[in-house]
This record gives sequence, C-alpha cells and structure tokens, in this order.
Amino acid sequence: MIKKTFLYTLGCLALLSSCKKDDAIGTTPDRDLGYISFTNANSSSKSLNILVDQKQVNTSALGVNTTLTGTYAGFAAGSRTILTRDVAVATPPIDYYTGAVNVVAGQSYSFFQYGVITGGALKGILLNTDRTPDANGNNAKVRFLNLSNGAPALDLVMVRLEATTAKDSVVLYSAQPSLATVATPDVAALSAYKSLAANKAANSTPGVPVSTYILRLKLAGTNTIVSSSASTTIVPGRNYTFYARGTYPATALSSVLDN
Repeated sequence: MIKKTFLYTLGCLALLSSCKKDDAIGTTPDRDLGYISFTNANSSSKSLNILVDQKQVNTSALGVNTTLTGTYAGFAAGSRTILTRDVAVATPPIDYYTGAVNVVAGQSYSFFQYGVITGGALKGILLNTDRTPDANGNNAKVRFLNLSNGAPALDLVMVRLEATTAKDSVVLYSAQPSLATVATPDVAALSAYKSLAANKAANSTPGVPVSTYILRLKLAGTNTIVSSSASTTIVPGRNYTFYARGTYPATALSSVLDN
C-alpha cells in the first residue's frame, strides 16, 4: 500500500502570535489519515527537522517554541516512527529523539519535543488531540502542559477581563509538575481538556460571546507569579493547548490552537 502524507491547514497559533482573523477550518480532512501537529519546546535552544518514517515533514527549520506553521501533517494509519534531528549539523546527522507511535485513521495528535539534551537526547510526548468544539457553544476547551525545564509545580490561572478590568479568576490547572522530571507521563490525563466559559466581554460584538483573559503561571498553591501573558482572547468553539516553556525561572507561556 502506498503511504499517503500531506499537510492539512490548521489555522494560526494563539497567544504570542497573531493572525488576521479566526475563521473556522474550511477544508475537510481525509478520514483515511491520522493527523499530527509538531511543537518544538526544547530548552536546549535546538532548531529541528521532523522526520516520520525517515521522510522529512517540515520544509523549513522548526525553531524553538514554535509549531509546524499552520498545519497538521496527515499520515496513513499504522505504526509510524517520529525522529527529530538537529538542523545545524548535516554530516553525520545528530538525532535527538526517536519514538514509535500508532496512528489511527480519523484521529488527531500533538507531538511536543521538550527538556534539555541529556545523554544526547531530548524528550518527546505524543498526546491525543480533541478538535471538536465544546458541547456548550459559549465555551472553549483548554489544556495545560508544564514543559519548562527545572520548573517547580505550577498553577495555570485564568483572569477574566471586561474591557481592562479584572472581574474574576479561576485556577484551571493546579500543581502541574515539569514533564522533564516525570519518568512516565500520563498521556491520557495530559491529553484531556477542560471547558472554559467564554463569557461576553464588554467590548465584544453583540451576540458573539468572546472573553479576554490574562493567563498567569503561579508557583503551585501560592500567589507568586512566574509568568503573566498580555490580554488574550479566548474564542468559543476553539481548543487551546497552553504550555510553559523555557528554563526556570525564565519560564514563559505559549500556546497552540488545536482546531
């Protein structure tokens, strides 16, 4: 059987990046394929090439704290091997990660490269990714990963704004350890999302519920702020993966728009 591989448009990254508009996906994916996004969150400042079954997926180097720009890559169902390679060294190639994954047709996944180079290797994790909107049309879905090397356990706090006034807040995730310290991450638990009410903000378009939030990383169980985002719009029907990155205490927050 001939393996099929192509890129499928996702949209744009959220938080710390911008796009002209936030339209719904207009292209129907091939249900015979499984889809993977790739995010480089390693703390060793290594730009990467991504290979699946020895075929390079990216057309340009995947820089640190970036996601394969605007795309999922589609792969035929079955066992696949993900390999990441240093873009700066051609001969002999330097590989930082090799891992076998099982791709299911019609399913979506997110691969994250993280950690610091230890014994010549970086860490990686493949999560199941839900691209369906929340059942409540006024909600978004959010999940959080602590990929900051050397970071203690962190809380993700969402502070809701109306115009520029903070109205309330919620600790959406509590005491999340750095995955760099976890020998066997719980993929099922890390793959799950939580619903976030996108309450109508004062400056939103009438009838269109959109909320603006400040996202804060705090030391678990305290009010000590590690990182705080600018005002960030959370759009109903969208699914977000927020992740802590960098090396503590220079921890920052980035995100991937999953649908």
